[in-house]
Amino acid sequence: MTGVIYHGFPKRLHHVVPHWIKPGALFHICVALDREKKQRLFTEPVLALRLLDSAKFYEDQQR
Repeated sequence: MTGVIYHGFPKRLHHVVPHWIKPGALFHICVALDREKKQRLFTEPVLALRLLDSAKFYEDQQR
């Protein structure tokens, strides 16, 4: 059995919504983290608000 070799994520992700995505569809967000450093929880109030504001901005820009 041959396994799939993970080569990491591309340097730049596509930022254009594909034509087949329906308006109002759910989406996911990829976040790159430095695994060598301890990270803050995304649920910390200030960080969570910034993440939600950023997502709203990109949604408003239709990105």
